[in-house]
Amino acid sequence: MLCSFCGHVAVEGGRGHLAKTCPTRDFVCRHLLSPSDPLFLAQPNNECHDCARVCVVCHGRGHAARSQVPRAGRYELRGGRLMAHPHQRPLEAADFACPGHVFEPPFVGQ
Repeated sequence: MLCSFCGHVAVEGGRGHLAKTCPTRDFVCRHLLSPSDPLFLAQPNNECHDCARVCVVCHGRGHAARSQVPRAGRYELRGGRLMAHPHQRPLEAADFACPGHVFEPPFVGQ
């Protein structure tokens, strides 16, 4: 099973996911990014569901506890859709929207 969003390939017999359920697909509302950001999305005419979210950790608006901020080097726009960059750099603490999110880098074996 291959996730077309993040590129994850499940090992045979292992548990995988598809793009629709990809755990890395939770983002801060793009309307809240700086207008100079290339991934900024202009405010729609109707109420945005993502803008109305309230984080259970910091009580901030527009994100959840594990929402990522889409940044160059990790994500890009393809056909008007936000997609994982083909050569994605590793996650960093600054890639998460919630200031209360505790980032633990992945364990790298010897």
